[in-house]
Amino acid sequence: MTTPADLEPLILAAQRHVDADDYASAVGIFTEIHGRIPQAPMPLLSRGTAYIQMEKFEEARDDLLKVLGMPNVAIPAEVVPGCTTMHGAACVRLAKVYHELKEPDKSQEYFIQRTQLEQGTHRDSILDPRKEAERLKEEGNRLFKEKKYNQAGAVYKRALDKDPSNAALHSNIAQVLIQMKQLDIALFHAEECCRLDPGWPKGWYRQGTVHLKKFNYTSARDCFLKAQELSKGTDKLVEEGLTEAERKLAGVASRKNDSARGGATANASGLLTSQRVWTVSLLVAIVAAAWVWISARELIYKALGIEGMKPGMAV
Repeated sequence: MTTPADLEPLILAAQRHVDADDYASAVGIFTEIHGRIPQAPMPLLSRGTAYIQMEKFEEARDDLLKVLGMPNVAIPAEVVPGCTTMHGAACVRLAKVYHELKEPDKSQEYFIQRTQLEQGTHRDSILDPRKEAERLKEEGNRLFKEKKYNQAGAVYKRALDKDPSNAALHSNIAQVLIQMKQLDIALFHAEECCRLDPGWPKGWYRQGTVHLKKFNYTSARDCFLKAQELSKGTDKLVEEGLTEAERKLAGVASRKNDSARGGATANASGLLTSQRVWTVSLLVAIVAAAWVWISARELIYKALGIEGMKPGMAV
């Protein structure tokens, strides 16, 4: 499964090429990412934009039309100014492409379509996806409190389809998966939560809890320490988790033994100095989350006992 760690260097390299006006190299990287996650529209949108800069308008057109053939999803406003959806952004680019191809009628058509998408009058418009995600989150919270973990997880998954960069949803679905003892997938979502909102102590607490259950006591302690730092020592659950991790560590002969038993994925210097994760901008983190979510959803369905992915839900 493609992970945020896999995508980070590729995204950053592509950004460096774009900043240097080296669009041919950027196209190569976007092509590699598209090969890893072919269902995701963002690499195609990015590659199409690079093609426009290279004045390869036919290639740009082909990529952007493929984006419109995929389900529409919300995107951060920073990605394409004036656009809040993937289809809206593609239409803006297509309007430019057809203008350059001397097809004014087509250009106007896509400009109008973009306006309709943003105003909510087009058939593919997304009406307040984050608001709907919040509503689903509350529904999932209710089901979780009733200990209906499968149902809660399914609802949280639907919410993440609406808003894949919502840190709280990643935290909530991680909690469901912890209850269901699906620890590897729970760790994926706990890490995504911390990646998207590194200043939220609950994300670090959630990640520490998964590591504790996976016998990664050093990593658990480091996560709890980060949560303690962010919560200023006022969170009772964080303090209890830290105490438990330190108690477990006291019974482990060495940190090497800890790594051998649990396969820890982080260490004290990496977590506490936050060098690996937090050097990436928030925008890159959000875009990476949208790209990666498609890779995790099939595993979520399997873990929750839901048969197959529903069509038309790719990020």
